[in-house]
Amino acid sequence: MISIKETEIIHNILIDKFGGSKGVRDFGLIESALARPFATFNDED
Repeated sequence: MISIKETEIIHNILIDKFGGSKGVRDFGLIESALARPFATFNDED
């Protein structure tokens, strides 16, 4: 799984290239989004 720190680095690179605001509003939302592909219910995706 990609780490929150790696995600922030990628985000900053994209902001430098395309513009926008740096910073993170909610680390919990990032963590949730990164964990989503690994979430299962009753051993099913």
